[in-house]
Amino acid sequence: AGVTYAFTLVASERGGDPSIVGSAQMLVTINRPPFGGVLECSPPSGTAVVTRFELRARGWTDDDDDDLPLTFRFAEGTAVLSEKSDDKVANRYMSAGNHTITLEVYDFYNARSSASVLVPVTETVLDESETLDAIRRGKLACDDGRGAECLSIVEGTTQGSSRRRRLQEADASAPTEFETERA
Repeated sequence: AGVTYAFTLVASERGGDPSIVGSAQMLVTINRPPFGGVLECSPPSGTAVVTRFELRARGWTDDDDDDLPLTFRFAEGTAVLSEKSDDKVANRYMSAGNHTITLEVYDFYNARSSASVLVPVTETVLDESETLDAIRRGKLACDDGRGAECLSIVEGTTQGSSRRRRLQEADASAPTEFETERA
């Protein structure tokens, strides 16, 4: 349980006998948010588009059984990687760069705790076959409603117009709607 506060009300009649006083006290315990857990990333670093990262909430608990179940939400900045649910694991591919992934853990009453992990992801140069495979994974992620993962995969695979042209020639089914020029 969280911190307990005592509220006391003391009353007397105005202009009455000052020795006649009434009082009442109420104790209020504030809900403590979930605690004791960590956010783990496996592997702790990797290569853009190629490495599939597993993000896992481990060890989270709450003082009071009335506060259960716990729910988990994974995000990167304002991008939600997985909506609030009882799923303790999120998997995703990431583009090159340093990614700060945040886990928010909620109890039944929405008391919240959070943990973050920094995931360094190095650039990769893919051959055409690997690029096609990555684009297909990105399309599957988009079709499954995993937009942030989809954009991460596609961002890592779009490397200029000559590569896109070769991809289109090699596989006419490659999703051209995801192709964008990197700035």
